Amino acid sequence: MGSNLAAVAMGLAARSAVYAISAAIVFVLVVSGAVIAVVTNYEGQWEETPYLLTMLAFGLLGALVLWRRPGNAMGWVFSAMGLSGTLAAAAPQSAAGSVLGGLGWFTFFFLTFVVLPMLYPSGETLSRRWRWVLTASLAAYGCFAFLWIFQETLCLRIELVDGEEICVEPMPNPIGINGIENPEYSRPGTVLLFSFLVAGVVGLVSLAIRYRRARGVERQQLKWLLLSLAALMSFVFLIDIVLAEWFGFQLPDPLYNAVTAVLWLGLPTTAGLAIFRYGLYDIDRVISRTVAYGLVVATLTVAYFAVVSGVGAVVTAVSPSNLDLPVPVLATALVAIVFLPVRQRAIRVADRMVFGRRRTPYEALAGVGGTRLDHLLPQIAQLATEATAARVAIVWLADGVELRPAAIFPENGSLHDPIALDDGRLPADPGLGEVFPLIHQETLLGAITIPSSPGEDLSADDSRLLTDLAAHAAPTLHGVLESAPLPAGIVTFLMTDIEGSTRLWEDHPETMAAALRTHDAMVRHIVGDGGGVLVKWRGEGDSTFSVFTNAAQAVLTAVSLQEAMRVHDWKTARPVSIRAALHTGEAELRERDYFGQTVNRCARLRSLAKGGQTLVSAATRELAREGLPQAVSFTHLGQHQLRDMSEPEQVYEVVVVSAVDESPGRATEPAT
Repeated sequence: MGSNLAAVAMGLAARSAVYAISAAIVFVLVVSGAVIAVVTNYEGQWEETPYLLTMLAFGLLGALVLWRRPGNAMGWVFSAMGLSGTLAAAAPQSAAGSVLGGLGWFTFFFLTFVVLPMLYPSGETLSRRWRWVLTASLAAYGCFAFLWIFQETLCLRIELVDGEEICVEPMPNPIGINGIENPEYSRPGTVLLFSFLVAGVVGLVSLAIRYRRARGVERQQLKWLLLSLAALMSFVFLIDIVLAEWFGFQLPDPLYNAVTAVLWLGLPTTAGLAIFRYGLYDIDRVISRTVAYGLVVATLTVAYFAVVSGVGAVVTAVSPSNLDLPVPVLATALVAIVFLPVRQRAIRVADRMVFGRRRTPYEALAGVGGTRLDHLLPQIAQLATEATAARVAIVWLADGVELRPAAIFPENGSLHDPIALDDGRLPADPGLGEVFPLIHQETLLGAITIPSSPGEDLSADDSRLLTDLAAHAAPTLHGVLESAPLPAGIVTFLMTDIEGSTRLWEDHPETMAAALRTHDAMVRHIVGDGGGVLVKWRGEGDSTFSVFTNAAQAVLTAVSLQEAMRVHDWKTARPVSIRAALHTGEAELRERDYFGQTVNRCARLRSLAKGGQTLVSAATRELAREGLPQAVSFTHLGQHQLRDMSEPEQVYEVVVVSAVDESPGRATEPAT
């Protein structure tokens, strides 16, 4: 077993070394080619420098991917793009240079418009069927490269004569084969070139299908590439077709070359950002602002020309005198006045187009509110998804012992199992994905989680927003938890207290602090499940005070609570046990608290109990006994005079029939 692991480790190390060496070789070759191109061919031709920078960027990106992402075939693709581009630029003015230069440029464009769309960003095709398309394209490329390398006659210089390209400096190819013509002009070459055009269209279709299927990170990676391709193609279409062909306007060559090269440089730049996930989700904001300011420019341009032409025509008709100057001034002033409203409207339209129903951060934070738990928790989950790039969000509630899922958006998602807390705190790695705790006054109330899955990483902005959302929602959640409606009229009170807590605090303060948090969580959890409301969270000392509308449910809750306390591993010097008492009657409800003799009598009854014992009054016994299972009964402990009470009380102890205890009459087993 050890030898197998060692062999695997050595194999991985060797593979990493191969990729590292390959990255270094690519780096050296690309830089060397760029230097040779500058020294030999591009000396003094500074307008060509941006193209060299583009090829250098592709080569360096390929080397970086080979080094940092060795399993991604895009490293080889980018490396080949950089090497072919620098090879074409560095090719000397000779027969061999003519072959290598032309083949280099053709290889670069083939990789860019055929291979790149089929493999980006994972380095794999969509499926096995798409591999056949890529294989056929590579076979066609091989055929074209063969015809190009072994063509019979080479051309060192081409000039444009009467609109046609004419070879003015032909020479025989030293390695040429008789009968093979230049593939750019021969019939086989034309067929191959047409097949490359088809392959390019198929590659774009593959990219579109991949984008449609993608989610999360992969979708954002594709957006960066599509933005670069769209910018490049839009510029070429606008300049070469719309302006040049339709209107006969041409940009100066240095400006055209510089802008085109910068747009080409955008391909390796955005691809590197996407593959290494730097600012990945910022693409949405980039697209949004690009669309917004495009709308602003288009709207104001139309408005300007409309004012100039329309108002100018009216002024000319009214007063034929020369009033050209005020009209442009008026149009400029109008554009300045409407700029801000148009900009704000365009940003809203662009945000809606890009983000859809996703809320802005301020809308998300302002949307937290409500007074009912069943409304608030789904609202928080919905806000978490609508304000971020997350596909699903889960809101959890903490009870001190475990974290339980309470709401999910969209509602058709699946909920996670409860997660055990570590001493009342979130475990170091709960396995829930991105976790944003809901903490109020150092108390963990719950959490917002974004389940992790392939391609679901959150951006830094989304993480900050969810952190702010959790901080904003925690006080609201605390208020809702503490403001549950309290019953009025005839109610049953349950009071508990930890036996000997003072001594435990004195002897073991560290373990007692953790035990008290667990105790509080148990009470809240079990009282809530039993249909009660915790009125006072740790009243005097370590006591709790809960209220129920159903006496039988109150008794069963006390039984469950005693059982939970009994079986828990407290990790203290001696087990933590509680004494509990129940009394039913009418009490005065004022400012979320109960007052009156019913409350006082229940407190005095609790003072009679011992650890692990639950006592009830005669009133509670009479109301509860019909609704209890047969396993739960009462043992009469006689009549007791309670302190400061004028009337004595018949006291009963809750007993579980299946209980086994050394002390007769003590209940230590729960009702079943």
